[in-house]
Amino acid sequence: AEFVTKHDIGQAATALRRVHEVMSRNIKKMLKQIQRQLGPEAPELETLYDELLMYGNEGDYIPAFMKQLPSLKQDIPWLGIVHDSLEELDEKAVEFDASQKQKKDRLSANTPEKELLYVRALLTDATAPAKQLAVAQELVTKGGVLEALKKEADSVEESLVLLKHTKAGPGCKEGGSMPTTCKAFQKLVDVQTNVFGMTKLLVLEARKEQALEACSTNANVGILLAVADGATVSVAGAQEPIALSAGTPVVVDFCQETTIQASAETKVLFVQAWHPQFAALERTAELRARGKAFGLEEAEVKALTDAVNNHAKKNWDKREKQWRKHSEIGKKVIEGLGGRIEVIHEEVPKRPDERSDMGTPSGKLKEFEKM
Repeated sequence: AEFVTKHDIGQAATALRRVHEVMSRNIKKMLKQIQRQLGPEAPELETLYDELLMYGNEGDYIPAFMKQLPSLKQDIPWLGIVHDSLEELDEKAVEFDASQKQKKDRLSANTPEKELLYVRALLTDATAPAKQLAVAQELVTKGGVLEALKKEADSVEESLVLLKHTKAGPGCKEGGSMPTTCKAFQKLVDVQTNVFGMTKLLVLEARKEQALEACSTNANVGILLAVADGATVSVAGAQEPIALSAGTPVVVDFCQETTIQASAETKVLFVQAWHPQFAALERTAELRARGKAFGLEEAEVKALTDAVNNHAKKNWDKREKQWRKHSEIGKKVIEGLGGRIEVIHEEVPKRPDERSDMGTPSGKLKEFEKM
């Protein structure tokens, strides 16, 4: 509520998404306990998890469970209120950034063939300077990425994938052409742990426009780092093209249509990193949920989630604040809303100080036995 009254949609949404994730995890644990108690008659867990998205308003099982377990009766409506609050913030964001609706329409259509994710009320500037994004600055100040890139890019003749879904691409595998650059990338946690992301070296042909592939989630931001002068980038939401100066990172929202062109053959590093307002809790949730789809082993997922959590303990707050401080779209929303946004007031169920049913449910649920 504090962030909403300050008209800071970005911070408010991050806080609400974190609450939603924590509550969802706790409720899913309880549903898993219930399923075990019900034995062979129990519905599949995925069925229960799908029903949870209806927040107790509909479904064949969860409304019945809520009648028997006071904790579910209280927590699931609370979860629904958090969901509705996020939806309202997302609608407010669309008022100031038309690209939000386009992102939502495209990224909400997740399919088995392509993993997509839309994150509500996550605002991104069409373009931004490196000072707004900590990992963009690290490309030129930490681990020797820029120095290695300058030395190794000369030998690359065609565009080359270095990192894809946290795993080494052709340029970084044994015998690859950019081993020093790849080793330097391992120190950039916001890039290395990005399960949706891909990092590649683009080889631009002279005077030929090249489109960047569209994002698979708005929880990512793009960074462009040119090896030499002569290239420009155009983003649909930006007023004019931006020159890519050698050694100077530029941040782009590649969820919007983005194209690059150069006056002569030019090498440009294209990095995809986690959005700084996409919290560690959300990142680890996506790593666990989608690791298998992206070809990650259980041990790899654990190592990545540990890296995310350890990095966030030291750096997340500072990085989020850095992004927010320089974000033009964030300022536009705060100034534009003025006194128009109101705290969401809803009658919510009171939470008792003590509960007697927080443990494993005992016996089969009576309501379920009647079905």
